[in-house]
Amino acid sequence: MKPDDDEPGASAFLTAHPDFQGISVKVTGVFTDASNTTHDFTFTSEVDAEMEARFEPPVTLASDTKNFTIAVDIASWFKDASGALIDPTNAAHAEAIAQNIVRSARGFEDDNHDGVDDDQEQAGNDEP
Repeated sequence: MKPDDDEPGASAFLTAHPDFQGISVKVTGVFTDASNTTHDFTFTSEVDAEMEARFEPPVTLASDTKNFTIAVDIASWFKDASGALIDPTNAAHAEAIAQNIVRSARGFEDDNHDGVDDDQEQAGNDEP
């Protein structure tokens, strides 16, 4: 059992989806290797990530609190630092993929709901 499995709402979810007991990420897909052969896979991980962000100026939570987006770059999960694909069917890559999952999320102010950090837009850079 994962430590978070006893969080509020988790037991109902785990009762309905017992295949998630002890895991936090489950990805099912098809990996195509260098010889163009496809391999069905299911990647699971117990990765436990927390996100912390410092906002300048600090944000006060109130009824008129601004909107925030948490963006998760799923495309980065199965790539190495050079951008080459990581084979999810190879168990030796599980730790690298788990680390990519942890690094893939970021939170930012997004009042206009466009998926771009409002601070970057104000600076003239609209890349996410």
